[in-house]
Amino acid sequence: MIYYGVIYTRSLSNVGINPAPTTNNGGLDLSVNNSGQVDYEYYKVNPNPTEPLYFNVSPAINDYIPNSQSFVPTTIANVLAGTNTMQTDLYTLNQIDRYRNGVVIGAQIGSENYWVGLKGYRDNELTITNDCYNTISHEVFINDFYTAYYDVNRPVGNIYMLLGYYQEGRAHKVDYINNRTGVVITIDLAENKLQQIPYVHPDNIQDGNSVTIRYWNSPPIGAPSMRTLKECIFYPKQECKYTPVTCDFISKYGVWKRLFFYKASYLNLEMTNQMMKISDFGINQNRTFGTQGSLSIKVNTDWVGEEFNQDLIELMTSENILIDGVPARMKTKSTELHRNINNKTINYTLEFDFNSDIIRKSL
Repeated sequence: MIYYGVIYTRSLSNVGINPAPTTNNGGLDLSVNNSGQVDYEYYKVNPNPTEPLYFNVSPAINDYIPNSQSFVPTTIANVLAGTNTMQTDLYTLNQIDRYRNGVVIGAQIGSENYWVGLKGYRDNELTITNDCYNTISHEVFINDFYTAYYDVNRPVGNIYMLLGYYQEGRAHKVDYINNRTGVVITIDLAENKLQQIPYVHPDNIQDGNSVTIRYWNSPPIGAPSMRTLKECIFYPKQECKYTPVTCDFISKYGVWKRLFFYKASYLNLEMTNQMMKISDFGINQNRTFGTQGSLSIKVNTDWVGEEFNQDLIELMTSENILIDGVPARMKTKSTELHRNINNKTINYTLEFDFNSDIIRKSL
């Protein structure tokens, strides 16, 4: 397979038909979920033939992406064995054939060329044009220079990535650099693969590490070289007084991100029922029925830096959240995003409702 890029389906993703020199009409066929057949057909008459035509393919692809319900941690042993393929319930593989004035100008369906669909969003809309069909994608689905803390007693989160094909077969690399000693552990990463690696190498659990992901680049002129694609750093944190709460959620990139809430958490029970009067006599005149209960939790982030605001934005806009592995939803609807210039110390209190009632009705 060859991956041309990523379509984030919570954002507008326009496939363009460029004029050459004019486009009187255009269309495209869309194959989703690696079906190998045409699942959607699009067609437009162009009111201005000298301008491009655009088709938004996000809604159709979004419908086929599974609703991932579990975070699956990966290990260095998985990476070394090549069994670190990205969770298949996070994405779809899609192909697009484009037509200009009834003539095929970009055919993918039935080939080994794919667009990856993830249930994330971009800061700006994506426009796919002719040039996008001539590029090989390398993407790491995490923020630039990402910094995070982890609980040393629980599995760490994953870094998810797409590293494209390199013609000479040289392996891409990840460097785990110990925060205390500076010792570098370098591991080969497979090319042309959707994959995941752990935040922290097991040898660095007590100290933490930075992670540098490097890929092979083949310039038009000159020798191939390795370039840095993404850098991030992870620090261990141990809480002596409280039991940390694990929060997994689907980030803006459409993949799982793991956070920990280290300070005091409070579990709340809310009960609802209805009352019916059954008698005017005796000591049992009223009866309750339809009794139900639900749980919510209030958590505290502990002191965080301003960089945590990006995590908070992604968490509050996420459609999939797990609190200690249990599906939940955000109860907090608004919060001020603090800045270091205004507040020397920053922490957040957040509330979540668990998705399931305590009593699961049979009807």
